[in-house]
Amino acid sequence: MIMEMLLLLYFMLPAYIANMMPVLVKKIPWLNIPVDNRKTFCGKPVFGQNKTWRGLVFGVLAGVVTGFLQSLIKVSIVPNFTNVWVPLSILLSTGALSGDLVKSFFKRRIGISPGSSWLMFDQLDYVIGALVFVSPLYWPGIGKAIILLILSGAGHVIVNHIGFWFGMQKTKW
Repeated sequence: MIMEMLLLLYFMLPAYIANMMPVLVKKIPWLNIPVDNRKTFCGKPVFGQNKTWRGLVFGVLAGVVTGFLQSLIKVSIVPNFTNVWVPLSILLSTGALSGDLVKSFFKRRIGISPGSSWLMFDQLDYVIGALVFVSPLYWPGIGKAIILLILSGAGHVIVNHIGFWFGMQKTKW
């Protein structure tokens, strides 16, 4: 059971890396352009100024590099993963960042400011997005998806606390 959980987390690694990358590259000025180009929807920002092309580009690139490195190690829960690392890692990393964008859209609609916590959604948006995007190539099953949500949610809280302690995050969530 523990090995299966570790393999699930390993499978999701491109999504995890993509999700962390926007925070890690936030001081790079290149592509510091909001994805929504500062447009509004019903008088509120579509996503907000913190969702930039820089974060998307670096996130997807980091996710694909992670997938490539995983393909060299040749360990996976997905049959023939080494043959499909490019599409899997693109889908996982793009899905993770898209899930974050969708959550940000809804946060703006209900008046939650950028950077403010929206418990559970902040911890799970990227996992849901990654699983939805990758599902045409691989679906782990509902049981494993639930395990991933639980493990990823807990891991997200831990990583954000570490980022907060090191001054990389403004909040612990």
